[in-house]
Amino acid sequence: PQPPTKSPHAVRANCTLVPAMKRRLQQTMRERYDQLGRWQGWWLVAADGSRLEAPRTEDNQQILGCAGRHKTGPQVFVTTLWQLQLGVPWDFCVGPGTDSERRHVETMLDTLPERSLVVADAGFASYELCRRLIAQNQGFLLRVGSNLTLLTDLGYAYRERAGQVDLWPQKVQRQSRPPVTLRLIERQRGAAK
Repeated sequence: PQPPTKSPHAVRANCTLVPAMKRRLQQTMRERYDQLGRWQGWWLVAADGSRLEAPRTEDNQQILGCAGRHKTGPQVFVTTLWQLQLGVPWDFCVGPGTDSERRHVETMLDTLPERSLVVADAGFASYELCRRLIAQNQGFLLRVGSNLTLLTDLGYAYRERAGQVDLWPQKVQRQSRPPVTLRLIERQRGAAK
């Protein structure tokens, strides 16, 4: 026997049901657990993305495509905002394996409560994301390598003064857009920084 196919009604229901469920859960967390979900006044949210292998069906190969090397199968990219104090997901975004976790987070920023602090790894260190977070008056802590020249190799220029760094990609400089000024926090391990 053939496996049942998804009806167009089920797909449409998922497209409206999932966002409605996310909004309701976020509203409940804010109403009931706002203070419990905060640390020193900040709503703590971790951001991370993962690629997951999808079954190698014709539909998946056509819709998701190949996100890696030539002979890899279709992949799904899932990015999650995790509420750290409550230990539950706050929001998530799903797309083909070629998607970007940074772009996913940008689409979820408007769901964050006031005074959120987004904690993320080096994959999120971008001019555009930093500008959006600053414009929305949100805090963020992004991990970068201990050697700042890593950012230079990616096309970023920086100036450091008294604990501050200017994030200023060459493309942005050519567009005459201003740098993003950030506070630099260095963590020491033994004798090395």
